Amino acid sequence: MKRTAILVTVVGALAASFGASATPVFAQQGKVQIVYEEPKNPKFQPIYESLRQRKVLETLQNFLSPLKLERTLTIKTAECGGSPFAPYQKGGLATLCYEYVDLIESVLPGEKGKGISAPKDYRRLFKNLGRIGPVLVTRNMAAEGPFVEQALHETALGVFDVLDVPIWGRRDDAADYLAAYLMVQFGSDVARKTVYGTAYFLNQLDLLNRSNVMDTDYLSAVHPTIRQRYYNVLCIALGNDPIEFSTFIPDKMKVSDVSLPYGRLASCTGQLETARHETGTDYGKVGAAFAELILPHVDLDLLKKVQNTKWLPEDE
Repeated sequence: MKRTAILVTVVGALAASFGASATPVFAQQGKVQIVYEEPKNPKFQPIYESLRQRKVLETLQNFLSPLKLERTLTIKTAECGGSPFAPYQKGGLATLCYEYVDLIESVLPGEKGKGISAPKDYRRLFKNLGRIGPVLVTRNMAAEGPFVEQALHETALGVFDVLDVPIWGRRDDAADYLAAYLMVQFGSDVARKTVYGTAYFLNQLDLLNRSNVMDTDYLSAVHPTIRQRYYNVLCIALGNDPIEFSTFIPDKMKVSDVSLPYGRLASCTGQLETARHETGTDYGKVGAAFAELILPHVDLDLLKKVQNTKWLPEDE
């Protein structure tokens, strides 16, 4: 199958991630503006057309509609000069890159099977499946999860700016924390699909970028490394539901890159053993910050309607 055809299929799944609602049911009164910027590279034209046709940004507007903003936040899709990420522009402009969709497609599970010696039925089973630890991840989950996380990450940067939310530490860490926090607020189905899909993507991306481990420019950047982003998302997920995401809790007999390191696990699950640290989970701290700094700017009645909306399609 040609790469362009695969991209169209992937974008269909990505657009469906936000429900692809044709009508702005939860109108935002113009405070969240959207722009689909046409790419110059014809490679990204199918992505641009599919996202626009499926109204993915309009549905993201619906998702963000409970926010009561005094200044405009603009979210756009665009070609980003070859980079999958575009820096947030202060003043209210967040960008989702067509290159990011291409990056997601490059590490989707399946297609290669599980080895020549495996039985045919077994190889067929894994044609569209991958693994994150012992958990199976479908291609849809692997496409939807990282797209949702990145959309919420970029939106979080905009919300921090527009609402003048104070950030202590790296903005991108805070954006990942808020994105993960929101991903687990809409029921176990959404949490499972988005967290496992995001974890699969970040883990695969990290494996491809291991050559950067000794790169001082990579390690000294103000942005978190891929593996740090992986741990940030899992930490919030474990703090919310340690049973659902117990696969990321290390086994004392077998610790792997997939699980959280023991040192980080303590702050994620609240099992802190030293009085020098504050009690509580990172999830709880993010929740407390959200309640204090962002929730006052949220229409609670509209939030309940948004939480009761089905945002992700049934997995195929």
